[in-house]
Amino acid sequence: INTPSDTANIRISQLFSPDGTADGPFGKELTYRFIDSGQYFITINENKMIGNHYTGSYEVEIIPI
Repeated sequence: INTPSDTANIRISQLFSPDGTADGPFGKELTYRFIDSGQYFITINENKMIGNHYTGSYEVEIIPI
């Protein structure tokens, strides 16, 4: 997740796999090996344990490795 400010309180909250299972929470970066074919979904949320409400923009970037 890229944000204009490094202090933005935002993270990858959950990753949902095609079989319906979920994993998370994660930080702003996640390295993950996608094994199953199908649709994956991610949710992006604030980390409620930190506070500092974030209302700015963000960009999600997926880079194949």
